[in-house]
Amino acid sequence: MIKFDSYRVQDKDGVYDETLTCIDRDSLSNSIEMNKSDQIDFTAVNDESIGYQLLQNENYIIFDGQKYRIKQAEKDDEAYDLKRTVSATHIWFDCQYVYNYDKINGTKKLSASDLMSFIFDQNELGNHGFTWKVQGSTETATFTDYGEKSGLECINDCIEKFNLVVIANNKNITLIPLGKWQHKTDKSFRYIHDTPTFTANIDTTEIQNIARVYGKTNAPVTSPIGTAVGTISFMNGAPVVDDPNKPTNTVQTLPNGTKWVMDSKVVANGETWYRVSTNGWVNEKYIVFDKNGDIQPENHIITEVTGQGTIKTSTDSDKENTSSGNSLPIGNAVGTVSFVGGAPALSDPQKQDSIVNHLDNGTTWAINNKRVINDTIYYEVATNQWVDAKYISFDKDGNVKPEDHTINPVTGQGTVKAEETDSNSTKDSDDKTDESSDDDSDTTKSDSSDSKESNIVYVYDSPFTPQNKTGRTLSPSSQWRVSASVSDGAQGKSWYKVGTNEWVPQDQLDFSGKTDVSPGDVTPTESIIYDSPWTPQHEVGRKLSDGTQWKINGEITDGANGKTWYRVATNEWVCADNFVFTGDTDVEPTEVNKGDDDAAPDDHSTDYFQPFIIRDEKSISEWGERPGPAITNNDIEDPIEMRKYALSQMKTEPTVDITLTYSGDNELNIGDMIYCDIQPENFTTWVTVVSSKYNPLSYSNSYEINLNSTPQTLSDYELSIQTSLANARYNAAISLSNGSITNPWLTTKVGEV
Repeated sequence: MIKFDSYRVQDKDGVYDETLTCIDRDSLSNSIEMNKSDQIDFTAVNDESIGYQLLQNENYIIFDGQKYRIKQAEKDDEAYDLKRTVSATHIWFDCQYVYNYDKINGTKKLSASDLMSFIFDQNELGNHGFTWKVQGSTETATFTDYGEKSGLECINDCIEKFNLVVIANNKNITLIPLGKWQHKTDKSFRYIHDTPTFTANIDTTEIQNIARVYGKTNAPVTSPIGTAVGTISFMNGAPVVDDPNKPTNTVQTLPNGTKWVMDSKVVANGETWYRVSTNGWVNEKYIVFDKNGDIQPENHIITEVTGQGTIKTSTDSDKENTSSGNSLPIGNAVGTVSFVGGAPALSDPQKQDSIVNHLDNGTTWAINNKRVINDTIYYEVATNQWVDAKYISFDKDGNVKPEDHTINPVTGQGTVKAEETDSNSTKDSDDKTDESSDDDSDTTKSDSSDSKESNIVYVYDSPFTPQNKTGRTLSPSSQWRVSASVSDGAQGKSWYKVGTNEWVPQDQLDFSGKTDVSPGDVTPTESIIYDSPWTPQHEVGRKLSDGTQWKINGEITDGANGKTWYRVATNEWVCADNFVFTGDTDVEPTEVNKGDDDAAPDDHSTDYFQPFIIRDEKSISEWGERPGPAITNNDIEDPIEMRKYALSQMKTEPTVDITLTYSGDNELNIGDMIYCDIQPENFTTWVTVVSSKYNPLSYSNSYEINLNSTPQTLSDYELSIQTSLANARYNAAISLSNGSITNPWLTTKVGEV
C-alpha cells in the first residue's frame, strides 16, 4: 500500500492544527525554482471539515516540516462554497516584511554577511524571527548608501552580486555559492526508460560579448582654495579624518575656537571637506570663516559661461577689497602704541565692548593683518586682539609701515641713480703706501665689494610680501619707464613698476634728468590680463584697450583679492570690474549647461574611471562580435570590479532551455546533479535540477523538470548536434552509394520501375 505524505493546516495564531482531507489529489502541485519560488497549489473540496474552514488567507499549510503561508483561498461560489482554489508560498518569503529604514552612509565594500547583518540584525523594527548564515562566501562588492530595503531585497542583492543560492528551512535562511549548492548524485535521466519527454532549445537572440561600461560618477576632486584661515565652531570640537570618502577613521579632534590654515577642499559623497594637515580633513559643518583673523577660501571651480562684454578699465580692480570686513595682509609691519592712556584690544572689532586686553603706551607690536570695519582700520596685534589704527603709529625707531595692497596706475620715466663715489678717495696708486698690510688690503677689497653691492638695483616680482628677486638688475644711469606705483609695500618701501611683474624701490630712481618725467596719476585706458584668477597672479604682458569687445567663456567668483574674474582666452583672466555690458551687442555671462548643447561631449572628467570597452574573446571566437547596450553601475569605483560586474551582466553564451518529464522512482530535489542520457539526441552530460513541479499525492510520481543552462551543458548540446549531423551525413553517403533514397520506408532503387 502506498503511503502519501500528509498536508496540515494551521491558523495564524497557532490555535488549530488539522490534517487536510479535502484536497483534490489530481489538482495538487508542489513547485520550486531556485531563488525564485516555492509554493503549493491545489483545489480543496468542501467536506465540512475543520481543515477546509481553516483554508483562509494568512493561515499556514504544513508539508514535510515546512510552513507555507496561504496567499490565495478563492471560493468558486460564495453562496455555496463547494470548493476553494488555494495557493500558499513558503514562509521564507515573509522576509519581505523585515525592513530597515536606515542606511550605511557613504560608499563601502560590503560582503553578503555585511548586508544580511545590517538588514536583519541592526533593525529597530526587529527581524520577525528570521535567522541567517552565509557559507563559503567572503567576496565583497561596492555599495553606496546601502539601506532602506526589505529582507527579500537584501537577499536578492546577495544573489545578484555574489552568485549565491537560498536554502530555506522555514525562517532559517542559508546563502551558499552556486558551485557548492550543486551536488552530484547517483540518479540518472534515461530516455524512454524513465524520461518519456525531452526538449532542448538553443536561443542565440540575446548574445552580447562587447559593451562599453560606465562606473560611478562624481568622484571626489581636490581643488585648491588659496591660503584660507578658518575657525572650529563646534562645542565638542571637530573630528579629523584621513579619507573624506570613507570618513570613519578619526585621527584627531580639533578644539572648539582654534584657527587652522587650509589650502584645499574636496567634495566627497555630497559633503565638502577642508584639508588642515597633510592627511587631515575636516567637514565644512565644523568650520566658519567669519571670525576675527579668518580668511575666506578662494573658489577654484571655474564656471563655464558664455557672454560678451566691453572693456572699461576701473581703478577699483587694482585696489584691496575692504568692503567685506575680512582680514587683509599688510606684510611684516611693526607699530608702536602712541596714546597716553594706552590702547584697548578687542576680540571683535565690530563689538566695542569686547575688550580682552589693554596695551601700554610706548609698547611695540608685530602686526600682519588688518580689517576695515565701517571705514575704520583695525590692526591685529595678537590672535583675536584688534586695535584701532588711531592708537598706533609707525614712525618710531624700529617701526615698519604696514603694506597697502593698492596699485596706482601712473606714467613717468626715471633714471637709475648713478654709482656714488667718495670725493676723498684717490685713484693714484702712488698715494698708496707699499707697506699696507695684508689685513688692510683685505679690508679695502671688502669695502669695495660692499660698495658695489650697495649700488646694485635688484628687480623683484612683487611689491608686496612675500616677494622674490627675479634674477635681473638695473644698471646705474639706465632710463626706465614707470607704469604703476605702490606707496606702502614690502620692506616698508614704496615701489615702481618697470616691467611685467618687475618692481624696484622708488628711492632707486631719479627724475631730475632732462628727459625724465616724474610719475603722475593716470586714468587707465587698458586692463591688465593675468595668468590666473587665483593668488599668486602674474601679468601675461598683454592688455585690453578700453572700448574693445571680448567674448567671455569662464568665470570665477571669490577669486584673487575676493573679486570675480572673467576668462577671455586660454590662461588669460581679466577682473570683472573692468567689464561693462551696456553695449547693443553686449551679453552678460550666463552659465552654459551641457543640456543646452546636444553636441557637447561628456568628458567623464568627474568619473572614478574613464569608460572603457570590454570584450569576451571566447564568446567572440564562437559567435562573432555581438556588441550591445552599455552597462552602467553607479556604485562601482574600481575598473577591475566593473569589468567583472559587466561580464556577469552580459549573456555571452546562448540560452539552452532543457525540460523533461521524469517518471522514475527517485525523489528529485533542486541542486541535484543528475547524469542525462538521451540517445536519440546523442546528448549525454551532467545537468542540475533548478526547478521541479510534482504531485506528492499522485500514484504516477511524475516530475516536470527544468535543467540548468551552463557553458558545459551548451557545449555538450552543441556536440550532440554535431554528432547528429555527422550521423545524418554518414547515412546520406551510405544511401547514395547504394543508389537508394534516404527514406527508411522506401527501398526502391533510383530509376527502378
